[in-house]
Amino acid sequence: MAFCLNDQPGFKNKRFKGVSPVIATMLLVLLTVVLVSSVYKFSDEIASGAKKQTDESLTRNKQMHQAFVIPTAYGCGPYICFELKALGTNSMPIPIENAGYYINDVPKKSEIWPGSLPLGSYDCSSNPVLNPGESCFGRLDNICRPGDILRIQISWGTENFRSIMRCN
Repeated sequence: MAFCLNDQPGFKNKRFKGVSPVIATMLLVLLTVVLVSSVYKFSDEIASGAKKQTDESLTRNKQMHQAFVIPTAYGCGPYICFELKALGTNSMPIPIENAGYYINDVPKKSEIWPGSLPLGSYDCSSNPVLNPGESCFGRLDNICRPGDILRIQISWGTENFRSIMRCN
């Protein structure tokens, strides 16, 4: 004997009504649109974050490949004089405004260059950037000793060093 709800005492035979197929289809389409837009927004945020990190990484990599040299560093009286030159192959200016100057790893401050400079050159302490191929001259208030090393580090982390010549 089959069990049937209609056979139960107190059960009223009602005709159950459902959702019409048109409304069901509209609800499914609406649910699909909401889900797709949520997934799109989420994936777009992830992609834009990844793009930003990639751009920052590429810029940092480009900055780290900008080089400079110290063609000369020598004792000049009670000072250490030097020339700083950005390579002509650089693709962007090198910021030297906040460069670190070190003698044997002891921090020093660059001073204003006295007198005239070669044509196309600048004073390192008053010039914020070195364009590709440009030079600047500077001096440090420090008497050098034989074997002293000048190290210059720019804000990007790139650095270079040179032995100081003509020290007493």
